[in-house]
Parts: sequence; C-alpha cells; structure tokens
Amino acid sequence: MFSSCEAALCGTVLLVAACAHDHNHNTASQSEAATAGPTIHLPGHWAVGCHQVEGQHAGWSTESVAFAKDGRFVRQIKDYTAAGCPSDSLDDARAYTGTYRITGPSTAYPGAYDLDFTITGALATAYGPAAVAELNGNRRCNRADWARGVRRSVLGADCPGETLTAGSVIYDLVEQEGPRLFFGATSYFRDGSSPTTRPARIDQRLAFDRTKGGGKAPVAH
Repeated sequence: MFSSCEAALCGTVLLVAACAHDHNHNTASQSEAATAGPTIHLPGHWAVGCHQVEGQHAGWSTESVAFAKDGRFVRQIKDYTAAGCPSDSLDDARAYTGTYRITGPSTAYPGAYDLDFTITGALATAYGPAAVAELNGNRRCNRADWARGVRRSVLGADCPGETLTAGSVIYDLVEQEGPRLFFGATSYFRDGSSPTTRPARIDQRLAFDRTKGGGKAPVAH
C-alpha cells in the first residue's frame, strides 16, 4: 500500500496530506466506502506496531490508518532508526489524507475488495538531523528550506520517484479477517499506480488491528 508514493520521498520525509475535503466526491460513493457489504467494515482506526522494514526503507516503522464514515481517510507511517521504535529514534513520519472508495470485490484475490485512495493534499516534515541535511543537500522535492520538525508542502512538487498532485489515485486491495485488516502486496509491476497495476494478492505480513471503532473525521498528527 502506497509503496510508489513512499518511494517519492525515499523514507526521509513526513508526508502529511493536508486535511482538505474533496467537495466534488460523490455522496453515494462515500456511502459505499463506509458500508461495502457484510464481510468488510472499514470505518474506525487500525494500526500495526513496530516492525522491521527491508529494502530501500530499511529500518523500523509503525503504521496506522483511520477511515471515516463520510469517505475520508488518514494513513500514517512513522520511521525509526532503532529497533523497538523508541520515540528518540524517530527519523521521519509520513501520512496520506484524502478520500477512499471500495469499488467492488476483487477479481484477482477471492475475499478481498478493490480499494481506491484519492490524495487531496500533501505536507512533508523531517525529524532526524541526518534527514534534514540530506533533504537540503539534495534539494529534495525542489526545496532547500527543510528544517527539523517544520512541515513543508510537497503537493505537486517534483519529488524523486513520483509527483503527488491533488487527485492522484492509489489502487489497492483490502481484506478483513475479524478485527484485522490486510492491504495489497505491492511489487515493481504491481505498484498500485493504475487500475491495471493494482496489487493482485494480499500482504499477510502486516496485520492492522482495530484500535478504535466509530469512524469520525480522521486527523493527521
């Protein structure tokens, strides 16, 4: 989920999509997103604890996603430099905010649903000193004014890997098993950047546990 967008900031940025509401989002679509059927119920807050990440974003991360009944969402990822994710090792944190919609049962993976995320805005913040230095040194996202703990807008910026613009869509999968959610497993050919590259299987390695019910309007921290 969101692997292509994560690559855009190369694991050194907090991507917090601005809490802008898509006023053109169809009410019927929002209702469908909140109540996709008897086998899945997304509204609420879901989270996965500290886990090791391999590859380009090697390190440790925590993740969460909040789905509101009105069709909005906030997805947040925090990256750490030390095992166990102690707060003093927080390097960066990313979040995506926008709207979501379940478009129907998956034809590729029985039991899962096709889930589309539409990005409505983006901010970025770096926390670790090394991250700040790297961002400024490389003029990441065409900026050289990065400062520790200060959010910067990257909506529409030319970030490495991908440029996020208002209306960018991430094509994902979702499956619910009781109080747990699983999202699609991304790969080079299944990066979720288009309907034809939507993940074809579920990533069973990361189970998101429901931590809160309800489905109130989510807020990016």
